Amino acid sequence: MAADKVYRVLSMYKQMLDGGVVDKDEAAERYDVNVRSILRDIADIREFMEMRSLQTGDRNTVIYDRSQKGYRIKVLQSDRD
Repeated sequence: MAADKVYRVLSMYKQMLDGGVVDKDEAAERYDVNVRSILRDIADIREFMEMRSLQTGDRNTVIYDRSQKGYRIKVLQSDRD
């Protein structure tokens, strides 16, 4: 069961890193879990990104984009610029 969650979270994270948008309803159906599980997964990804920002200086987060009707990564600040 834990391996399923790891795969699901990493797959959604990769999708967002690649510029994609995660629709919570589609993701819930794809991974055969409820929407609350997907929302917890997105919160986990957001928390990971916040912790990682302490190491890298890059500040990114996951936001809900109304125009695309899904969750995506937003770059708040990058030390690489």
